Amino acid sequence: MPFDEDGFEVIEDVVDEATIDSILSELDPASREVTGAGFRNAEKKFNSIKALANCTAILSMASHYLSGTSQLVRAILFIKSNQNNWLVTWHQDRTVSVSSKFEERGWGPWSEKDGVLHVQPPLDVLNQMVTFRIHMDDTSKENGCLDRECTRARCLQP
Repeated sequence: MPFDEDGFEVIEDVVDEATIDSILSELDPASREVTGAGFRNAEKKFNSIKALANCTAILSMASHYLSGTSQLVRAILFIKSNQNNWLVTWHQDRTVSVSSKFEERGWGPWSEKDGVLHVQPPLDVLNQMVTFRIHMDDTSKENGCLDRECTRARCLQP
């Protein structure tokens, strides 16, 4: 399985056109207001993103990679263009958003981003997580995807 071997997998046709159109129409006015990389806590700011995170297709995909009940820990919407782009060096996103601070061995450091608490969980917790990256526009290996060519909103990299 590519995911086990490569640490990622490209899956096409996960999100239907109606969902894509709903998201894009809700994002259109917001994209004109973005001043940085995009929006943190996207599921709290956009109904269409919240609906996508809780849709049957995504929850089913999560259950394929995870055991137990899955839940969203963070949704970030990046809006990149030729006019609004940035260089990001190789890194690992290892923080999750939480509703309140707690003291637990192995959790930390803590930070606040866009008014929401974030913390880095221990490695055993991270090993029980999967990230879905959904492209809403034309992407290819050269401009965004991790592996083979992808098309508009048809890539999912868990």
